[in-house]
Amino acid sequence: MKKLYYLAVLAGLHVGFAQAALIANWGAAGVVTILDTSGDQAGGLAADILSVKFVTQGNTNYFLMTLAAAPSTTTFSEAYMLNLDYTPGGADATGSDYIANGLTGIDTLIDAHYSLNNLLAKDYHQYIGGANPQFNTQNQASLGILYNTDLSGTQMEWAVPGGILPNGGMTVYGSTINPVINRKVTHDVTLGLTITIVPEPGSMVLCVMGAAALGLRRRRA
Repeated sequence: MKKLYYLAVLAGLHVGFAQAALIANWGAAGVVTILDTSGDQAGGLAADILSVKFVTQGNTNYFLMTLAAAPSTTTFSEAYMLNLDYTPGGADATGSDYIANGLTGIDTLIDAHYSLNNLLAKDYHQYIGGANPQFNTQNQASLGILYNTDLSGTQMEWAVPGGILPNGGMTVYGSTINPVINRKVTHDVTLGLTITIVPEPGSMVLCVMGAAALGLRRRRA
């Protein structure tokens, strides 16, 4: 009996990590949204992005991708991507299998992969130029990036701590793709979502203190 109890607890924990309540308050002020036409994807409904949202709350930047249906073993995209463009240059689909066809100038990729009947956050990629591969790879968890889905499985949320993304304006694209050896299928790509990353509070305080110290020094001089 005890063995069955522990197995049930472990199963509950597994489900809980895979699907949980969203972290950010997506009904609060400051949320920016790009809507995407339903049914405009090339794959099944689980590859159809309905919207991508962004909001900064506290010292965390949140992204939310909503799908027309939850991924399953019969319909899914192998990779669900956030594509960020914030500097001149960057990569396009010819330079990386993880960039959706039609996107250019991508500097950072944040992804989730469907594997073993579950959605798992995997990597954080930054463009480094040069010959393939043009992106470095870091594990999201090692950077403190949290990932989860809502209870329905149709919403994917990434919580990115302040200081990881560069401050300032950028454009975000959502995409669903199936990268395969010597071939890549792009299911869906959203229009660009314009967002602004603001400095974390600690950095803002340091900037203010630095400016004040510089002004005081000039006054004394």
